[in-house]
Amino acid sequence: MENLKQKWNLALQNGLFNLTEEQAIFFVNNVSFREANECWEWQHNWNNDYYGQMRTGPSPMKMGMAHRIIFASLNPEINIRGLVIRHTCDNPPCVNPNHLLHGTHRDNMNDKIQRGRTRLKILSLEEVEEIKERYAMEYITSRESGEDYGVSGRHICYLVKNIRHNGVIT
Repeated sequence: MENLKQKWNLALQNGLFNLTEEQAIFFVNNVSFREANECWEWQHNWNNDYYGQMRTGPSPMKMGMAHRIIFASLNPEINIRGLVIRHTCDNPPCVNPNHLLHGTHRDNMNDKIQRGRTRLKILSLEEVEEIKERYAMEYITSRESGEDYGVSGRHICYLVKNIRHNGVIT
């Protein structure tokens, strides 16, 4: 897309009507538009995790995430408060609506695990049972057990006390 008029027309066709005209112009002028199946990367300002940001209010401190803004603009029927807007492309600066889904934090964590984007050690049910049995039979600290299984001592405590099993995948 070579000029602002083409970008503006594309934005209007895609329904950026929840933004003010000034915000919509700013938005489309700061996106690198490509083919519909490719990433459209935000070009203006990023946070430390490379997610695009733009000012959404009169205060310079009122910033919105570009991918959340575009998703909310195109899906006004979905209340995104408390939801995560996930990238199917795993590219934080991408604002292509075809690459964005809404979901929970847990959905996002499951995406990370399925796509191999986590440093977390995932324990199997067998490993959890082995840890519990070993912990009950031997004098071993949770820290030592954690080192043996590649997780934190706190995680071992949670497992042994049945407090949570968020990291367990069957």
